Order: sequence, then structure tokens, then C-alpha cells
Amino acid sequence: MAILTVDYSKREMSIPAADAVDCAEFNDEAGRLKLSHHPDGLVQFSGHGILSGRDFDGSIKGIGVQSWPLDRPVRRPAFSIVAHGITSFETLAATRTQIVRFSETELAPMVGPSFIVLESFYCPAFWRRFIRSDQNGHHMDIVHPNGAILRLKVLLPRENCIRQGFLGVALCAEPKAEGPAPAFFMSGPTGNIRVVDGRKLGDGIFCMYPRQTPARRSLEWAPKTPPENGTLSRPF
Repeated sequence: MAILTVDYSKREMSIPAADAVDCAEFNDEAGRLKLSHHPDGLVQFSGHGILSGRDFDGSIKGIGVQSWPLDRPVRRPAFSIVAHGITSFETLAATRTQIVRFSETELAPMVGPSFIVLESFYCPAFWRRFIRSDQNGHHMDIVHPNGAILRLKVLLPRENCIRQGFLGVALCAEPKAEGPAPAFFMSGPTGNIRVVDGRKLGDGIFCMYPRQTPARRSLEWAPKTPPENGTLSRPF
């Protein structure tokens, strides 16, 4: 996991490990790492046994950034996942009543090795008027940041949810050179947006497998050493 600086003037970029704002590791595969986007804009990696949240002074303890709040979403992906060798990953049973499914036949045919890209957009509640439904579920068309018209499959929140914003997701295939498989790369939204020498920069959080950058610290949230009275405390 890492915080990397993104240059919005570039379509593709390679960031040396030494240039990472922060990088950490978490080795417990059973921890079920998740990307959390809080209403106030705090975006972080969290999950069972993972150091996350804020410290007493308000600083972010784990791998996270202060990004856009949910009541002011941006027209860029809220998160994306790139995966290679997906057939090698474990298949899990669906545990939620509302899911979206993608078929391999929906993807553009590729010549040679390829990877899949899942992009998810967070849409404000008033965009519900653009949703259409058919026998395949809910969907909506948007203009992708690259200018193409993109059809999203829609995931709606429960009716009793305070926030009625919703997710739109799309899956595509892209050509890829040979590399490790299975492998994945997850990215979240950026924060700390600034302009330096005419370039728009932002810091985003990323998670990758297998590890591509040397870790500077561990994100394992282990109990502190027990005090003399035998009670345990955690680093809240």
C-alpha cells in the first residue's frame, strides 16, 4: 500500500518507489483489506487488524488522504481495480442481494495478453433521473473523463440509507505486456490537489499485489505490550 503523487498532465506514468509519499505493508490475507471513503472525504485502507482512522491531532494514522466529500463528488472514478490473471483468484459466493455481473462476452476482444479494469463512479442522488432499467438491471450512460460515452451498471443504496448517492461501475479489457499473474492494482481518489510549475498534482492511495515497492512500515494493528495490571490497550 502506498501514497503516490499523480501528475494529471500525463495519461500514463511510472513512479519510482523512492518518490512515494508513504508506503506500508499488511501481510494478513484473511484481514480482507477494504477501501473506505467517509462522508467527510477521508479515504483510507481499513479492515480487521489494519491501522486506520485519525490520531488525536487529526492526522491520518494508516494509508489515507483527505479527498472529496460525498456531498461534492467529482466526475472521475471514485476507485479503480486493475487485475491480471483473474482466473487464478479465489471465487467467493455472493453474500449481498444487490450485485452486478459482467460477462466475458461484454469485453472487447484483445490480441495477446490483457488485463481487466474495473472503474467505479460515485454519483449524487439527483442523478437517479438518468438511470434506466431493463431485464439486465439498472444502468446509466456518462461521459468518461477521456471523452468516450460509457455505460455504467448501477448499484443503489438501501431505501433507509441516509445518503442516497449511488455507484456506477464499468468493466473493460486493455492490452498488457507479460507480467506476474495473479496480480492486482487498486487505486482510490486523490487529495492535496495543487499546481506546481503549471502541473496539476494530487496524492492518491494505492494497493498492489504482489508487492512492488519496499515497505517503510507495517499497518498491522497489534495490541501494545500488556501493562502490569494485565489489561490490554490498542493504539487508538
